Amino acid sequence: MHELSAQLDPRIQLHAAGQAWVELSMPCDMSLLEQVQAYFESLESDLPERTRQAIVEALHELLANAIEWGGSLDPATRVQIKRIRGARMVLYHISDPGRGFQEQDLPHAACSYENPAGLKHVGIRAGRGMRPGGFGLVLVRQLVDELIYNPAHNQVIFVKYL
Repeated sequence: MHELSAQLDPRIQLHAAGQAWVELSMPCDMSLLEQVQAYFESLESDLPERTRQAIVEALHELLANAIEWGGSLDPATRVQIKRIRGARMVLYHISDPGRGFQEQDLPHAACSYENPAGLKHVGIRAGRGMRPGGFGLVLVRQLVDELIYNPAHNQVIFVKYL
């Protein structure tokens, strides 16, 4: 675990690094996302490929949202990430500095619609000049076993059972 943390960018602060509990914070800078993701992926190397990939993809989506939407891509603000590993589950807790959101207030995201497989949000994104996307939360719900937000929706926990 120590070797892994020595390779992290100095702007990433490792607050706890045990087998069962890892806690770090990072600036809201997308250039650090892949490095943080790779760090956590290495911690899950003993898991079956399908489980590991589900965790990594969910972490990527939720971290990217926290950095972009919660932290407004402002490197002066930070995202907190905690990973807790039990005998039968892996839990991630992500906290961003934003004021949060409510899904019904996201017409540019697929999660706002009763039929998330629909494409209504695509037209809204195009009309607003936004990049293609909006499927992240729908994807995460398919990858993890539990997705739990605090009331403001600026903190999220996801659980993957082993």
